[in-house]
Amino acid sequence: MKEWFNKRNAQLQSIKDKLLIKSITDQQVKLTAKRNNQVRDYLNKTALFMVNHCIQKSMANLIVGYNPGIKQEINIGGRNNQNFVQIPFHSLRSKLKAICERYGLNYQEQDESYTSKASALDGDEIPVYNADNPKEYQFSSNGIQRGLYRTKTGHLVNADLNGSLNIGQKSKHEGFNRVSRGSLTATRRINLLKLERKTLSNMALACCVASF
Repeated sequence: MKEWFNKRNAQLQSIKDKLLIKSITDQQVKLTAKRNNQVRDYLNKTALFMVNHCIQKSMANLIVGYNPGIKQEINIGGRNNQNFVQIPFHSLRSKLKAICERYGLNYQEQDESYTSKASALDGDEIPVYNADNPKEYQFSSNGIQRGLYRTKTGHLVNADLNGSLNIGQKSKHEGFNRVSRGSLTATRRINLLKLERKTLSNMALACCVASF
């Protein structure tokens, strides 16, 4: 969505520059409104899907990693950076918190500093980043490429799942120290845009039933 919006908006901006138009055009206004509606709808579906998953699996706690400097420090390439920073993560967190409160789930935001660098399976201690007094920390292993992490013993796991487990361990909730290595090897990828409307309706119904 973001890539399409940026490409189309750049085309309109180029036409404006040639015509010496300074103000925003009606096409740009419609384009921005469409993009905002699409993103809002996608975030609503995302939050609903996540909370419904927790309800179906009898999970009482939803822990969300949070890093205040995530958009300033991200470095995943020029185009990816542009698309990533435009994602309103604060809006997603707000939606998740509101739905969790509505359906009786415990919502918690957890500082995620160093969780992508530390090895969850090797039991690395995960410090909290201090912007006023930054320090360098050594961990037992590190990521070898985007999406892949090698543990101290040489096992390969998914980098995002390794970070997620670290966030859980950092939150001090019980149970995260009993996660097996096999469960960190592959993520479950969900394309919400391809889910049938009936599936989303059932998700909403499940949330409503859980609230009683």
